Amino acid sequence: MTVATVMIILGVILVTITVVGIYLLIKRLIKYNSEVKNGKTKRQTELEKMKIDDLH
Repeated sequence: MTVATVMIILGVILVTITVVGIYLLIKRLIKYNSEVKNGKTKRQTELEKMKIDDLH
């Protein structure tokens, strides 16, 4: 393989990683924003999960 081919492959991999990272960041921000709007703290969310686990 030539240097140009390796650079193209690395470029494609970096672009893919960047796109996936941005997607996950946006997804996390949307989840965080909905939690803030609902007024739930992290502790309240954990307590709800514990209640659900206790029911099973």
